[in-house]
Amino acid sequence: MKSALIATLLAATAVAALASPTPSVFTYPDGSKGSSNLKQTGAGYPACDPGVEQWSGYFEVNATTNKNYFYWAFGPQSRRADAPVILWMTGGPGCSSSLALLVENGPCHINLVDGEMYNNPWAWNKDAYLIYIDQPAGVGFSYSDKAGYDHNEKEVGEDMYQFLQAFYTAHNTIRKNDLFIVGESYGGHFAPATAHQVWANNKAGNKGPRINIQGLAVGNGLTVPSVQYEAYVPFVDGYCKEKIGHTCVSQASIESMNSTLPSCIALINQCSATKDPAVCSQATQLCNGGQMGPYEQTGLNVYDITKPCIGQLCYNFSAPVAFMNRADVQIALGVKPQVWEDCNMEVNGMFGVDWFQTLGGDVAEMLNSGEVRVMIYAGDLDFIVNWIGNQAWTKDLTWAQKAAFNAAPNRQYSLKNGQPAADIRSVAGSTFASQFSFIRVFNGGHMVPMDQPEAIFEILTTWVQNKNWF
Repeated sequence: MKSALIATLLAATAVAALASPTPSVFTYPDGSKGSSNLKQTGAGYPACDPGVEQWSGYFEVNATTNKNYFYWAFGPQSRRADAPVILWMTGGPGCSSSLALLVENGPCHINLVDGEMYNNPWAWNKDAYLIYIDQPAGVGFSYSDKAGYDHNEKEVGEDMYQFLQAFYTAHNTIRKNDLFIVGESYGGHFAPATAHQVWANNKAGNKGPRINIQGLAVGNGLTVPSVQYEAYVPFVDGYCKEKIGHTCVSQASIESMNSTLPSCIALINQCSATKDPAVCSQATQLCNGGQMGPYEQTGLNVYDITKPCIGQLCYNFSAPVAFMNRADVQIALGVKPQVWEDCNMEVNGMFGVDWFQTLGGDVAEMLNSGEVRVMIYAGDLDFIVNWIGNQAWTKDLTWAQKAAFNAAPNRQYSLKNGQPAADIRSVAGSTFASQFSFIRVFNGGHMVPMDQPEAIFEILTTWVQNKNWF
């Protein structure tokens, strides 16, 4: 099993012309002073979404450690001044959100065969400000001295909270707009941690000006490992039979996966409780090797059971990599000239202890408050962070409406053209059409916006607008 592949989970904004951001000082509710260290060094890549305002540059997280995060933001194509803001966080850990921009939900895509740019008709900035952020430090165009690198979700959450404060300080006309934080894959750690940090700081009232967070969404995310790792066997056995007519691994492999599972779950729980690097390293070796290894050895794509695995990330992303390394692109974005990589495995390795921590408690707290709605979606062709495990943890989560959520039916959602697109389980809140939802997206892989762009666009848009799907 390729160690890079085992460790990597590929893993969520700005109408009206906004004034060019300049460093500014603001006053926190407690009277202390804060400042925006957001530096707009470029205007995106104009051909990516002609006529739509773009911003790109760096957020200086820490001058002492030279820690700077790269961001690329788009205004809404609708030009609506009060359009919602979507922050997109790709996972890995260690993969660039710019990859998602170019192959998943951004306004422009790069053809994976000929490298040409084309319009994405299902871009998520049709009626939203859309922000892509490269984080943690070392990912994509973001950089730092080694002392500034993050290793856990507390650090990630704090960095991202400061980024959002800086972004809103620079673009203060949209501070009151609804904010939705969306993560993919290891974004199942990043996005809940960031959303919880924003929500908790709003509640504290003395950490910075209020940020109007309304929702958290995660696609094919690793959020509660102790529950999700139990899903590999039922996925490769019964579900693969149902979906493609046969198991995804041999019967001997299924027996091997079953035999190592109890020890795997015990180590996950011990790692989560103690945060002992030695224990967490044991959990990584046993669980990833024992539960993911047999599948990868088949040569199938870990992100889509209907495809073969080609290359380190099971897809040929050489075209978007080449685009991001073009001199004219880097000049337009205003970045330090450098070699851009889709994923940084050194950064990935720094989250060895963090990997098996659960973010379920953060999700439950926000749900119980009734102030943040949560949508978990998963493409049903993905093996590595599969829909069975994601459905399992949403049903296992302890929160005020657990019984009602678990009793809710799975209802089939069809596109406007009548094509069945997903199964949705949802429970309403006091102010939200859906307080908590789990969505199985039919025939989508790990990167749902790449595989089923129309379906997830319709589903997300309805959710953001606080409307019912049915």
